Amino acid sequence: MRFIIAFLMILNQGFADLFSLPESIIFESSYKIAIEKAQKLDKNVLILVGRDIKENLIKNFLNSFKNDKVLHSVARKNVFLVIDKDNEIFNKINLQRSPTIFFVDSKNEQIKAAYVGSILSSVQFDKDFLSYVMGSIKSTGVSKNQKNYEINTIDEKIFFYKTLKGDWRLKFDGKDRKLDLFDTELKEFLVFKDIDENKLYAIPKSKIGNIYFSLLGNEEWKLFGKIK
Repeated sequence: MRFIIAFLMILNQGFADLFSLPESIIFESSYKIAIEKAQKLDKNVLILVGRDIKENLIKNFLNSFKNDKVLHSVARKNVFLVIDKDNEIFNKINLQRSPTIFFVDSKNEQIKAAYVGSILSSVQFDKDFLSYVMGSIKSTGVSKNQKNYEINTIDEKIFFYKTLKGDWRLKFDGKDRKLDLFDTELKEFLVFKDIDENKLYAIPKSKIGNIYFSLLGNEEWKLFGKIK
């Protein structure tokens, strides 16, 4: 009995140490809650996806920052979120390696950058990724497998992107336009309908070439933009 009590005390102390974190570092198990909290705090979200026990992921993530100043700098800019090990909300994104850290803009739920590799030994040395999530630079070479969830045009202000819920949106004229998949005879294209306007957008499934648009009910397709 004494052994069991002692074991429980040690176990409890371990979890107490693990979660006795500064107030600026927030861990959530719910994506919805994390996004809402981030929006209220005017922060973004770091999502850690890995096939391991949640507590192990948190511990390895914290231990990856040998310099506490770096961790606190990131914490001031972001809310940390540990997603379930089964990769529930990212099931439509093919993760080649695990774990992965996603940097998400909470305003429009757009994935801005991704870090893939060994969390414990490498993330603290990835200056591009850390600088990106701390807002000091905008790196174009950080995201991996970017075409799975973002399609850019030559015009940097216009792009299509997939939210974490799996919905597609169009960033155009500074606004987010909600899109629905639309069934057509254009088998080589992904065709989306703008929910708020009677417009269709056709994107080649190869993600190479031009994007076209037309009015709903009109088969005349016009050039919308070129994929970058």
